[in-house]
Amino acid sequence: MEEMGHRHLGLGRRPVFLASIILLTVAGIWCTFSGSLTSHIAGRNIMSLAAGQSEALSPLMIHEIHFLHEPSKKLSWFIFVQNVSVGLFFIATQYLVASYGWRWWYGLFTIINGVVVVLAFFFAAETAFDRPFADMTGQSTEDGKHTKVTIASHRQAMTSISGSVWDGLSIIARRPQWRRIPSFYLGVLKGFCIAPVVWAFLLNGAWLGLYVFQAAAFAPILMKPPYLFSFTNLAFVQGSQIIVCLIFLPLLGYGGDFLAKYLAKRNNSMYKPEYRLLSLAFSLHCWYHHHDHLRKSCRCQGPVHMELGQRSSHLQCWLLRFPRREYRRYHLRG
Repeated sequence: MEEMGHRHLGLGRRPVFLASIILLTVAGIWCTFSGSLTSHIAGRNIMSLAAGQSEALSPLMIHEIHFLHEPSKKLSWFIFVQNVSVGLFFIATQYLVASYGWRWWYGLFTIINGVVVVLAFFFAAETAFDRPFADMTGQSTEDGKHTKVTIASHRQAMTSISGSVWDGLSIIARRPQWRRIPSFYLGVLKGFCIAPVVWAFLLNGAWLGLYVFQAAAFAPILMKPPYLFSFTNLAFVQGSQIIVCLIFLPLLGYGGDFLAKYLAKRNNSMYKPEYRLLSLAFSLHCWYHHHDHLRKSCRCQGPVHMELGQRSSHLQCWLLRFPRREYRRYHLRG
């Protein structure tokens, strides 16, 4: 994923996103018609490369097209749609596989990805455009003076921008900047020298590992006594994330943005990225009260999915703002 990851800096988000979705579709076709276990595993490896890349780009693109006080709820809706879709996919494919065989799991997956390729080609515009550093810190330069960027001034500036709505839909909508690739790797190296970033990286890895473990272990447990789940009913256990998403993700997404705005106003309208970490307390509290149910796979699904979703949302909001250490101002009124 890292090998493809630096290319979005040189070419832009759109071409790399499209390439990853196309690669994901091709890998799905490969797995569908694989004739041996070796071929199947090879296709899965390529599929994981493409899926990780497209999923990593999506939060970055969401951040780039929204204001500083909006990413939490926007990311929550992204995770909401993603998890609900995955839950429904598990339920649908469980019956599909039981009736027609495992290849149809990849068949349906590939059909969905093919539709996404078409939609992304026409609607996923380029979001990587050069932005002045002053704008990224909440101020802009005008006639040698620094003026605050507000929602009203931003909208007024947007009306003066010339161009067509189709400008961002070219295959490569910006001039390639390959010279930025070395600085990307240098930035990654510097990031791992910062303790909070390493902590976020380890936390993310730990929770993903736990998710993979419970996803791999719950089926053998629940199909044995005393649970005796049928093969088709196992999908409803994995689909429990739908309930979590319906209740908690929108609530905590909007709540995270509200908390960030509230704390910024109390801090003389100065925003700090660390405000995003406070919302983790609710999901951690929920997980703490359910840690004794880890042996009961069916019960641990809710806390695991909720913690994964909120951990992902709030850590992404924090890390994507972390490198720019200047504390920005919120100006929420015209």
